[in-house]
Amino acid sequence: TKSAVCERIGAQMLIDDDPRHVRDLIVPGLRRVLLQYGRPDRPAVPGGVEFRRTWAEIITSLRENAKS
Repeated sequence: TKSAVCERIGAQMLIDDDPRHVRDLIVPGLRRVLLQYGRPDRPAVPGGVEFRRTWAEIITSLRENAKS
């Protein structure tokens, strides 16, 4: 499962385009990002899941988090 792989490799972030994969994933400390490239509206995402429309948004978010 994605959960098992993330735990095994010590992943800090999972980026996926399928809402089910980031919604249902429970790994302590894992940052979950739903990437749906170019989507004009914001889908309903559960708490703790970030939504991004482009890779540039993801990179910006990573840089902002690195500063804090």
